[in-house]
Amino acid sequence: MNKKLLQINTTGNFNATGRIAEDIGVIAQRNGYESYIALGRSKRQSANELITIGNKVDIFSHVALTRLFDAHGLGSKQATLEFVKKLSKLNPTIVHLHNLHGYYLNYRFLFQYLNNTDIPCVWTFHDCWPITGHCAHFMSVECDKWERGCHDCELKNEYPKSLLIDASTRNYELKRKYFGGKDKLLIVAVSYWLKDILQRSFLKDKEIEVIHNGIDLDIFTPIDLKTRAKLRSDNQIPNDKFVILGVASQWNEHKGFLDFIELSKYLPANCQIVMVGLTKEQISRLPNSILGVPRISDIHVLRSFYCMADLFLNLSYQESLPTVNIEALACGIPVIAYDAGGTRETLPCDSSLIVKIGDLGAVVKAIVFMMQRDKNESSREGRLFVEENFDKGKQYLKYIEVYNRLISYA
Repeated sequence: MNKKLLQINTTGNFNATGRIAEDIGVIAQRNGYESYIALGRSKRQSANELITIGNKVDIFSHVALTRLFDAHGLGSKQATLEFVKKLSKLNPTIVHLHNLHGYYLNYRFLFQYLNNTDIPCVWTFHDCWPITGHCAHFMSVECDKWERGCHDCELKNEYPKSLLIDASTRNYELKRKYFGGKDKLLIVAVSYWLKDILQRSFLKDKEIEVIHNGIDLDIFTPIDLKTRAKLRSDNQIPNDKFVILGVASQWNEHKGFLDFIELSKYLPANCQIVMVGLTKEQISRLPNSILGVPRISDIHVLRSFYCMADLFLNLSYQESLPTVNIEALACGIPVIAYDAGGTRETLPCDSSLIVKIGDLGAVVKAIVFMMQRDKNESSREGRLFVEENFDKGKQYLKYIEVYNRLISYA
């Protein structure tokens, strides 16, 4: 029997979750699976067979439905019905879900199909959207409504933004009905922190495992001093500066955008902050002490920014498992981060520091401390920690073991 794996995600081979799906698919092929990825947008060259759900018009109409009626995940009806027909014809041995949000899929139609089949499903939770009535992360407002039933959402104007209606109660009940209705469903949390959250949600009776995300250790690796000096020269960064790097795919207040700006006022003169992933408007708001860089889609270029830095700084207020921390450590860069979500699981105790969320005074002290440390020692410790815990080859092979186990039960 040919084993067929179908993964579903917002993107394919692009950004963190898209690359994870791509890598899992490649490893699945090495282990006897045909591999397919269904996606909404951002299709890149792939070693897997790609299936596109809908088109730009579907996405724009889904955005409008979300903005007006807080109906995220309930648009894209025709696009999803057409995809379900393809799914039925493909008849995969196993379905692996990733992010179902992102304006491309109608989860009600998808689960109406899945809940009436015997196809085993794995669902990797990269955030909390599936268990809330609206938001993907609730830590910034310390909300616990999702434990009992969402209502009066404080994050209605955050992604996925609704400008008019608060339908969090309806959304919560629909998700509980459809997501809870799939019998053969194993949930994977990307951190132990997230597993604890899920065990307090309406999905607490499902089987929940933890598989940390992995990275490509052949790409994210340290460089020699000569190459590092050239990279700095190419980006007009003096070699005598202590470079503090921040990276995000989308900067906002919850990612620490304003904290970086405020922090820049209190750092020693020989420090240079570099922020990667900014919009043109955000770059225009930066003080002269911060170098702003637009979003980087080429991971080799991204790696070069990690390697030219002396310290990676993550001031995010909400994280499931910050892959950027892992990438920085793999490149030999120590990390200072807010104690958010699953952050502690990404950092070795000896070569990185964790500070209380929002405590910029503690951040300044931590940076000064790191400036005085032996960089080579912390570089080796961080790299070894990542090799032991976040090698994508080892991590994603765990999914194949899960697939095989579920198939044997079917």
